[in-house]
Amino acid sequence: MLIHLGNGYLVRGDDVIGIFDIDGETTPQITTDFLKAAQKKGECESAVLDIPRSFVLTGSKTEQKVILSHISSSALATRKKGY
Repeated sequence: MLIHLGNGYLVRGDDVIGIFDIDGETTPQITTDFLKAAQKKGECESAVLDIPRSFVLTGSKTEQKVILSHISSSALATRKKGY
């Protein structure tokens, strides 16, 4: 089962660890620090052409990724539940 994160970017539903909201006004500092660390490690990818609204943390036995998406976290969560 694949989940569409935007701009043709797909991930396996089983690999999704969490779906998180990005709102510049309410994003806790720990989330900002986590995203910066993931970017430094090269674990951050983008499925957006404009400002991201959410990010998806995925993981498998071999790697972990943070994928930025322009789709809201609630819409992505609904897509995951649909599978």
